[in-house]
Amino acid sequence: MDQALQFGLIIIARLLIWGTMLLFVIDCILSVRRSVVSVRRLHSIPCASCCYATGDYRLKCSVHPTSAFSEEAVHCHDFAPSEATYQQATYR
Repeated sequence: MDQALQFGLIIIARLLIWGTMLLFVIDCILSVRRSVVSVRRLHSIPCASCCYATGDYRLKCSVHPTSAFSEEAVHCHDFAPSEATYQQATYR
């Protein structure tokens, strides 16, 4: 009886360890996936190539200073490409 109990506890301990490792791996994969989605969303912010961006940290945008360089600016209706961005796009 004592050996059967000891064998059962070993199996339960191994299952708990492997379950914990599996949950850790799944959590890492989901975390990477969320990070990729977040980075893609942040890279779609067009403010860096807008002609209204000032380049000054105190006033980032002369049209929408409160939402500039944030996720709110992804679909900005006042976006106009700067001259340098326009020239790069036409010479490629």
